[in-house]
Amino acid sequence: MQAEIKVFNPSQCNYRNFVSARQICAGGSSEVARGICNGDSGDALLKQVHGKWVIFGVTSFGPAARCAHSTTADGFTRVKYYKFWINERLKHS
Repeated sequence: MQAEIKVFNPSQCNYRNFVSARQICAGGSSEVARGICNGDSGDALLKQVHGKWVIFGVTSFGPAARCAHSTTADGFTRVKYYKFWINERLKHS
């Protein structure tokens, strides 16, 4: 399934242990409930750049007691932070 979501400034993220260099805070909107649900871990956070879809994040975490809550952002692992590690693993596979 596909949904357009807002990406937040790290200062706007409502998680105490949010690490902005390694994570992206996105989701929660007051207009429509959009966000991650149980079982979504590992799904891609994509952005269209110059006509191509680029993976920016991987679904990681969200509030435990809800699914696609309208006011709470979700946490995504920032792929750019792990790019070197990913490329090294691909070389050896």
